Amino acid sequence: MRTPIAVAAALAVVCRVAPARACAVCATADTTLTPASQEQSFAGRVQATVDYRQGWVEAGGVTVDDHRLEAAMHVAASREVLLTLAAPLLLRDVSAPGAPAATALVPGDLELRMNRVETTFGAGGTRHRLGVLVALDLPSAPLARGPEGTPLPAVLQPGSGSVVPAGGLDYAIGRGAWTAYAGLSVWLPFAVRAGPHAGESIRTSLRAQWQPSHVLAFRAGGNVNAETACELSAGTIDPDSGGVVVYAAGAIAVTPLPDLVLDVGLLVPAVQALRGDHREGPVATATLAYDF
Repeated sequence: MRTPIAVAAALAVVCRVAPARACAVCATADTTLTPASQEQSFAGRVQATVDYRQGWVEAGGVTVDDHRLEAAMHVAASREVLLTLAAPLLLRDVSAPGAPAATALVPGDLELRMNRVETTFGAGGTRHRLGVLVALDLPSAPLARGPEGTPLPAVLQPGSGSVVPAGGLDYAIGRGAWTAYAGLSVWLPFAVRAGPHAGESIRTSLRAQWQPSHVLAFRAGGNVNAETACELSAGTIDPDSGGVVVYAAGAIAVTPLPDLVLDVGLLVPAVQALRGDHREGPVATATLAYDF
């Protein structure tokens, strides 16, 4: 399953003030519950996150229902720079007409990320955040095959089959209980093995957030993801890949305990201008983050 990684997705990673503790909010001097792409760094910060996503994708007459669990560690390299290592694991149900369904547990592609985020405060308490993302996906996922033993279409693979460098920018502006977020990233895969591999993609996200208290926030917005056609093999284009999908997104973030954040969300495809036999379903998300 090719779940949009534009961040679209909704992740919250800072917590309310806890007495007599160096909690995340104390260190950043900002009580806003932010998405992962604009997560703050500070000296000595170490954070663990577990992200769960469930959704389905159909292409070339084959349907894959994915349950994706990603464990990640985030370590501050400096006051503004946060380094991340993320390792996903997928439980996949693969089905096709006239063939028995198959279930597989496989690793996804490892991802290395570097986020540099800087927050400034203007007149009247206006908050500005500017973030820079640099990422690298590594092809640790295996080649997946369908019920007939042939490789699945590229959009159904658990990984890209490529080394994928990426770069992007995020910006946020907020005042009081309201914050607006915008992000854009570009992903450029370089195939390193035979078989299906991903195409180039641009991922964008836009969110509005209302945070009525230090421990609760609501987000709504959307993602727009555009991808070039994938390849089944060198020089052979996958006819069921490429195009544009627009997702409507919503999420709720809560901090039930100091330094612990739970974020639950949903991405629903509102527009699918995809090539060939290719459809994507809703994606449910849940993320748990803890600062040590």
